[in-house]
Amino acid sequence: MTDFVTINSIEQLDERHASELEHLEVKLKRLQIAKKTAKKERESMKKKHEDEKAKLLFSEDDKIELEKLDLSQDEPSGETQPVKNNENEEIKNEEQKISKTEKRRRKKEAEEKAKKDRIKAALKESEEKFLRGELTPKLIEQNSIQSILTCRGLKVHSINSDGDCLYSSVSHQLEKYDIKKSATELRKLTVDTIKSNSDDFIGFLEEDIDIYCNKILNDNVWGGQIEIISLSKGLQCKICVIQSEMPNELQFGESEDKKLTIVYYRHLCTLGEHYNSTV
Repeated sequence: MTDFVTINSIEQLDERHASELEHLEVKLKRLQIAKKTAKKERESMKKKHEDEKAKLLFSEDDKIELEKLDLSQDEPSGETQPVKNNENEEIKNEEQKISKTEKRRRKKEAEEKAKKDRIKAALKESEEKFLRGELTPKLIEQNSIQSILTCRGLKVHSINSDGDCLYSSVSHQLEKYDIKKSATELRKLTVDTIKSNSDDFIGFLEEDIDIYCNKILNDNVWGGQIEIISLSKGLQCKICVIQSEMPNELQFGESEDKKLTIVYYRHLCTLGEHYNSTV
């Protein structure tokens, strides 16, 4: 009976693919596969990974089930050449000499390649669905959000996808209250609020609070729910986030004096999540 595992994120799938690629290279080297056969094995693995990524990206519930990964030393398809015992021993010794730094470098290269392949596969799948007349996740999301905003008498105000989209959306919303704060100023306010209310946030962070805050200030990382909560507290306002998924509106903060309404997208931008403002 075949065992299956559930893949819940692109990161989890990338790690699985990196392990498969590393295992494949070890097998090809160990068995001294002919170049032509080795090339076919790599191409087959690449096609398999592209199909799995496209399947996850366009899954309705953001998860897929795959066969449990078996990294036993089975032989690839195709003819192999016998390896002498002393050659086997040399290869084994060489593999043991690979440093942790080298392994990390290889893993990073595999992840970067997987990211590019993921984008390529997503674009290809999106184009194919469009040509078949099917609605893509991007179009479904846009139509859903447009319907929600129309019912509330609102329209989308587009914000640049530059890593500052959350802060720029909040900045645009503050203008209706004659409050002028740049994205950079809002990043600093976010950090100051998190640090001054560390007990409220530390339980939600997966790393040291100073490291997390330093990334917000200096690495231009995207904002999420933690940053929205911090902004609502620091600005003493209510931030409403419209999204296509249920619930269609998330509210952060309790103030009724200032209400900011922004829009959250999962599929609008190829590289990741995005926020727009409203008018």
